[in-house]
Amino acid sequence: MGGAVIRQLEAVVSPEILQKALQSYIHKYQFSNANYQQLLNEIQNAVDETELKDWCGKAFNVTNFMNLWLNQEGHPSLNVDYLNGTFLITQNVQNGTNEKLWPLPVFVQLNNNQKRIYWSARKFYGTLI
Repeated sequence: MGGAVIRQLEAVVSPEILQKALQSYIHKYQFSNANYQQLLNEIQNAVDETELKDWCGKAFNVTNFMNLWLNQEGHPSLNVDYLNGTFLITQNVQNGTNEKLWPLPVFVQLNNNQKRIYWSARKFYGTLI
């Protein structure tokens, strides 16, 4: 897995949740072989203890999120414009033949220091983090 994808996952689920999952994964498989899906399962178990939602407002599914980033051709290009007091976010596919968009998290810190995740995906919503 690419480091940028892991850092993005960490930003979405939180450093604490990812660390908890990695500790569980290392402890569980310390004397055996393990694979990518087993790592994702441990991360999912830690995420399931939270109320984290995905880009469609459903419970966050680690495997679905990671598979989109690791198995889809190309990469997203995010454009942010500020028009009349509103941010407009659009996404384009770069270097790929598939026109499917990625669920791209956009992190925003508000004036009251609350942080929100907005998803650059077909269905947009904000989640407090």
